[in-house]
Amino acid sequence: MLIFVCGKSGSGKSTFAKLVADKLNYKYFDVDEVAHDFYNQPQFPSKMQELFGEGVFDEKGFNRKKLGEIVFSRPEDEAVREYNNLSYEFIKNRLSSFLHEKAVVDWLLLPRTQLWDCNALKILIKSRDDKIRKERILQRDKITEEYLQLRERASVDYNEDEFDCTIYNDYDINFEKMAEKVAQKIRKKTTIRILGTQSPFSNKESACPSYLIASGDKKLILDCGSGSHRFFDMRNLENLNIIISHLHKDHFNDLPNYQYSSLVMHRQNFLNEKINIYLPEISSQTSQLLISEKDAYCNYFGIDEKSKFNIGEFEIDFLKVAHAQGVATFATRIKTKGKTIIYSADISYSSKAEFVKFAQNADILICEASFLKTHGFPEICNHLTAFQAGSIAKEARVKKLVLTHLWAFEDINNYLKESKTAFDNTVIAKEEKEFYLL
Repeated sequence: MLIFVCGKSGSGKSTFAKLVADKLNYKYFDVDEVAHDFYNQPQFPSKMQELFGEGVFDEKGFNRKKLGEIVFSRPEDEAVREYNNLSYEFIKNRLSSFLHEKAVVDWLLLPRTQLWDCNALKILIKSRDDKIRKERILQRDKITEEYLQLRERASVDYNEDEFDCTIYNDYDINFEKMAEKVAQKIRKKTTIRILGTQSPFSNKESACPSYLIASGDKKLILDCGSGSHRFFDMRNLENLNIIISHLHKDHFNDLPNYQYSSLVMHRQNFLNEKINIYLPEISSQTSQLLISEKDAYCNYFGIDEKSKFNIGEFEIDFLKVAHAQGVATFATRIKTKGKTIIYSADISYSSKAEFVKFAQNADILICEASFLKTHGFPEICNHLTAFQAGSIAKEARVKKLVLTHLWAFEDINNYLKESKTAFDNTVIAKEEKEFYLL
């Protein structure tokens, strides 16, 4: 697992990052140290002279503070942009070997880089007293207030909604104890992995709706639409549970892949316990056809609006929602370790009132947003618009909204823009993207 630790200079981020890495026995990667290596490259002085002339040198040679004054004060200059690109590429190359390891990456500029989109748990260290923070920087770095102001203007304004965890430093905090507490939470984290986002068909990049929620040794898949199984490690079927929200094929077409794989893996001694599959309308022809599959090593259970059960630490219940006539459809609520995950399934805006109550104060709402308001769809139909999904998230006071069930021919940024007009902390679900709950 990769962990990003960010925070303004003087916030205590490096101290905290080192402690967390030590507690978890992870590698620690300090980007500032890598930047120093960049300055020591043989070609560095001549390249700086080419970009900035003699202005970054003094009688002792290259002067880092002089370079900093230029970089911080003239970010739009072509030479500064080229310098930033060179340093970023150098850092990215050094960092690439860490991206698939257990590592803690300490870098205040991470949100401005493409690396920010990596599957990483993101921690923000935030100072409660900016005056103390700045005093610490002046004393530590031996710089002037004018130089500090330049650095601060070039710093990052962090959006807390983009982080999985925020630590507030009041400078009396015991970082040792806090790091141990966070490390324990990381060990016990709940992970949400996106396996499919698109409807009504899959393609090379995307699959139909499917979402894997894992905590401890228990795994729960919500729906398994066409093509979604290729984003799941089919070698790891132990302790797997699958819930189907409704019997439309874009939500269960991949179920036979899990059924047949379960039998083969069991016969090869790779699967000891049967996969548990939960189906709506258990007496329907479609459910009975799935249950009658002989080449499977599975248990089957029916679900309805009264169903409530536990899977390991997951407490699960359901809400029957309006979707398509004659198709029983259930939104799912999962509670674990004091956190709540809501999955809307496919839902009509006519179910808004009940669904808002069901999703109240959830940490993550995975919500369908099949349509766009701008295309003129009626307010009440079989699916939500992105604006309606955002409105529900706002009224339910959820912490994060994840949009899914997207139309293959639409630019996904249009969904994001429309939802954000109602609810700012909206993100788009993307295959293999992960979210974390601590």
